[in-house]
Amino acid sequence: STQKLDMVIELAGSEVHCVVQTLTNQFSELLKLQGPSLPVSHEYLLDNSNLSLCRKSDRALFDQLFDVLQEGLPDVKMKWTLKLYRKSSREIKEAVPVGPPESSDSRTVSRCNSVPNLYHDLDMNMTFDELLDWISTSETVTNILMAIEAVWTWNNDRHDDHDVRDYEVNTSALTERLQDLIGQRGWSLLPLQFSNREVLFFGSGNFSSSQFCPSADDAESTFILIKGTEEYKKPLWLLSKESKLTFHFKHPSVSTCNLPGECGFILKTVPRASEAALWTLKLCTEEAEYLNESVHFHEEIRAEKMHVYCNASDYSDIFPISWLGWINSTGQRNEWEYKTFDDDSYWFEILYSNT
Repeated sequence: STQKLDMVIELAGSEVHCVVQTLTNQFSELLKLQGPSLPVSHEYLLDNSNLSLCRKSDRALFDQLFDVLQEGLPDVKMKWTLKLYRKSSREIKEAVPVGPPESSDSRTVSRCNSVPNLYHDLDMNMTFDELLDWISTSETVTNILMAIEAVWTWNNDRHDDHDVRDYEVNTSALTERLQDLIGQRGWSLLPLQFSNREVLFFGSGNFSSSQFCPSADDAESTFILIKGTEEYKKPLWLLSKESKLTFHFKHPSVSTCNLPGECGFILKTVPRASEAALWTLKLCTEEAEYLNESVHFHEEIRAEKMHVYCNASDYSDIFPISWLGWINSTGQRNEWEYKTFDDDSYWFEILYSNT
């Protein structure tokens, strides 16, 4: 019976962090004694608690919980963990503080070091119109490029699934919907560098992102484009092992810097060998992680402001890294790799929100 567990949830109320702290401690101890397994009671409490309240009140504890789950659970539970994280990471609108703002010395800024890895559980059974409706209201999709990537993933997967005939993208309808969303959701335009970028939709041809870049009469984009320092022949292989991606980037709020090396940051790939789709990217924030590296890190840089994608260096195609290692409905893995070419080089780039 779940009656006692429901009572625990009810008694905790908004103090969800108390439940999370207990579960995290218990699960850590169980891992030492029993190995990778999650008691049914723990899973029920996590599924039915409002973890977003814990995320708001104690971000460090929230991150600790998911670090323990990611490191300790067997691979078969990773999709559940991803869904739980997405559900609990929905944005909470903060109340506007009354009175004078806190000083920078007294204000505590929460940090999430994981870069979102989108669309592993995108419902490919949606029609194109249903997909557009989902994009319009999704809390996962927060900018134009993410929306285009969702359509790209849907189009490619349905094209490769020979039992599905309807995979064509109505590019006119897509353009109209995205233009509406710029106004409705306050999305920023893309940087000018996207004026020569495009994606290929099967059955519909190339779709240019130039129409979503600023013109002379538009406000400037609030995004900054950050390019990786190295090029790669096989991006998928890079994400299948623990690797480091280095980026040069001086945050706009950093006026002067006398530290050795370039301002920048490192993203570390955290793979799961038995489930290629479940790789994650983590922002390195500790000083020790930058020893003997060509870049140094400034605290102003935030992982939650990053959207990572892949770009072919010899031409203008955009490849969503969300699909790297994606497992389609037929159980095939690494579908994205055959869409790249051995003679081409690929760069990891980041669309960074400067708001």
